[in-house]
Amino acid sequence: MTRPDGPATTHGTATTHTAFTSFVDGLLTRPDRARVVVALDRGHEADGDGWCRHPVHDVTGQPERYPCTTSRLVEVIRRSIRELTGPRAGVPTPLPTGAPGREETEDGAAEDLRPRVRRGGTGDARGVR
Repeated sequence: MTRPDGPATTHGTATTHTAFTSFVDGLLTRPDRARVVVALDRGHEADGDGWCRHPVHDVTGQPERYPCTTSRLVEVIRRSIRELTGPRAGVPTPLPTGAPGREETEDGAAEDLRPRVRRGGTGDARGVR
């Protein structure tokens, strides 16, 4: 597929910010939020040319550069979860020692919330899954 010269979406608008924050606020109330975040981020990674390779972008006809809207949303959610579950709620905290990048769910299971960096090959290696 021939990719357009620029992204098909406009980022950083007031509407985009409102949609992001509303979604994040709603998700933070869910006890299964860590599992939802992992599922939401699955498959969003950069191809060799820096485009997100998740099939949804091809199906919708809206290819996006990586990190795509979904990947950026996932990072906002992860940061919010860390702030919400940290020792001082509302204050950004480093990841817990002994289990870097992992968050506990309500049932005590740990979910890996770190973006994974793919090593080797071509393309962008900024926190891709």
